[in-house]
This record gives sequence, structure tokens and C-alpha cells, in this order.
Amino acid sequence: MSKLILILLVFSLFFTHALSLPTKRRPKSAFTMYWVTAEADFKPSGKTTIGNCQGRPLATVRTNFAEALRIEGTGITLSGKMFNLADCDCGNGFNCFAEVNTATHPFGITSDDQPLDPFASVAANDFPIGTKLFISAIKGLKLPNGSTHNGCVRVADRGYGFGANHVDWFVAREAIYNAIADNIPESVVVKKTDCQLLKYAEGNTI
Repeated sequence: MSKLILILLVFSLFFTHALSLPTKRRPKSAFTMYWVTAEADFKPSGKTTIGNCQGRPLATVRTNFAEALRIEGTGITLSGKMFNLADCDCGNGFNCFAEVNTATHPFGITSDDQPLDPFASVAANDFPIGTKLFISAIKGLKLPNGSTHNGCVRVADRGYGFGANHVDWFVAREAIYNAIADNIPESVVVKKTDCQLLKYAEGNTI
């Protein structure tokens, strides 16, 4: 056997072995959605007083709304006031909120005090605040306002109800969640990249 043939044989065996090795796939992240909860969407229940981190009362609201507010992070009361989770732990209570200026932050406040941006803001614990992520699973998704998503989002919040490998997408309203939920996968691949963020809301409307 010539030296050239031997080299080709060794190369062929190496190449065949390399192809048989399992490829390393990017792990998927759980994909959920959150929104501004509205007291008007809840049936009358008991009353609960929500307060700020110092324990000062802010508003008395329906108990089921208060519980949802603690989960979603942002909510609007029957009187039109908006409250957002503040920089303290709720524990089992409701003294962990701050009132939001809806003129400057119509959908709530991010972890870095920026306005929450419908369809462009996400909560995640695996990336620094401000990181841009590309999610191919939502690229091309038709949104209720007629726009098409380009797949680019920004990490704007932390997920206090979940750990790693989880992305929570801000969709503004529960009605929007109900409209698009069937087209959204339960897990997605996210890619850190300098993609182009688009604006999907105009003022306080979507």
C-alpha cells in the first residue's frame, strides 16, 4: 500500500468518525409571557391593601387582583393607577410596590428604570440587563396590531418566579396573550446578538 493511499484511508476513517459524533446543540429555554394585569378583569373578591417597601399603604384593591399583581409585576387598578414591583421582596405580603407615572412609563418599569416595551422586553436571569437576544421562534410572528416581529428582544427584567434557562416575554395585555398563545412554543433557542430592536407600541397603545 502506497503512503498516499494510507494517508487517504486514515483521513477517511477520521472524517467518518467525526460525522458520527453527536453535535452540540444550544440548550432551549422555557418560554412564557407576562403582561400588565388589570383589576377590571377580576370579579369582585375580598379587599387587600397594597403598600410600598416601607409599609405605607398605596391602594386597596380586589384580593385576586393583588395576587395577580404580585405575579405579573405590573398592574392597573379600577381607578386607573398603575403599580409596579419595587426594589424589595414581597415575601407573603403586599408591601413591595411603587406607583408608576404612566405618562413616562405607560406599560410599567424595567429593572433598569426604563419603560417596559411591549413585545421587545423580556425577563431572564441568564443574561445581564440590556442584553439583546434573537429568538427565531417569534421571528415572523404576526402581532394583533398588524406588525410582524423580527425576533429581537432586550433583557429588561429579572424573573423572580423562575430560575435559569427561562425567558418571560412581555406582551402588554392578557388579551394579547390569549390571542397569540397557540402560536408560541413552550421552549425556544435564544441567541445573544446585536440585533435590531423594533418599536411595536405607539405611546400607550398597541
